[in-house]
Amino acid sequence: MTDTLPEKSEERGKIAAVIGIMLAVIAGILVSISVDTYWLHDRIFDTDNFVESLAPLPKDPAISTAIAVRAAGAFDEGATIEQRVAEALPDQLAFLTPKFVEFTQEFVFDTTKQLIESDAFTNAWTASLRATHTAFIGVLEGDVTATESGYVGIELDGAAGLIIDGLEERGIDLFAEVEASLGEIVLIQTDLLAAPRSVIGVFHTASWVFLIAALTLLGIAVLFDRDRFQPVQWFGFASAAAILASLAILRTAVNAAGTTIESDVNRAAADAVWTALLDGYVRISAIVGFAALAIGLGAWWWRRQVVGSR
Repeated sequence: MTDTLPEKSEERGKIAAVIGIMLAVIAGILVSISVDTYWLHDRIFDTDNFVESLAPLPKDPAISTAIAVRAAGAFDEGATIEQRVAEALPDQLAFLTPKFVEFTQEFVFDTTKQLIESDAFTNAWTASLRATHTAFIGVLEGDVTATESGYVGIELDGAAGLIIDGLEERGIDLFAEVEASLGEIVLIQTDLLAAPRSVIGVFHTASWVFLIAALTLLGIAVLFDRDRFQPVQWFGFASAAAILASLAILRTAVNAAGTTIESDVNRAAADAVWTALLDGYVRISAIVGFAALAIGLGAWWWRRQVVGSR
């Protein structure tokens, strides 16, 4: 009879340890989710922070090149440049039309890249970002009319007039009566946002719930396990691993979304936008991940010290 009591006590201790580890691992996963919810709440759903993250992007070569390429293509749609150059040149110089067309295309490209640095373009870009954010959130909230193209992107049509004015100021008035459309820098297909819509909605509305739940589960795990530092060790390692996995999954999803964009130039521009949006997420993930890893290693070291001293 007396022999079975220690055995039952030891068995209960093992069961409690397993439960403690399971709760600690779940708590670690919830910490990773809490990082995701913080980023979604702070950078994706907040209009001002969304705009702030992407406002400096016109200075990014990938963005400025994409806009300049679009401008040169838009003004040459339907051989507009060739036609207008031919009309502007006297008949004696008609043979120079191809050279002037090439020069004009390069001039449009270079002028656009210069105008992108102007305050006027910055204002147009900011207005486009706010419209993009409205469409983005609309799609996430289930509004099928938020975008008509089937994509969520940054509209550039507001910049067309600025480019035409800039060309006129530099002596190129070939496009004074042209109604050019620069289209948009595509970010993602609306269909790809439909699948995670409900999950993202929960993340947004419960941004702090996951962290509170994680700390609560960790506290229960510590109470369950006689070895108080064992669940802390598992919590630290599980949190770091979950955060790393979350980063990899999100980056993979963004890369997969980029494969739906045909042009290399536009794909590079979209990647620059997503990199800017993910920058804060990567930073906070790194901070929390390293802190969790330090906690796990600290608990592991402490347990080794305690076992070694017995």
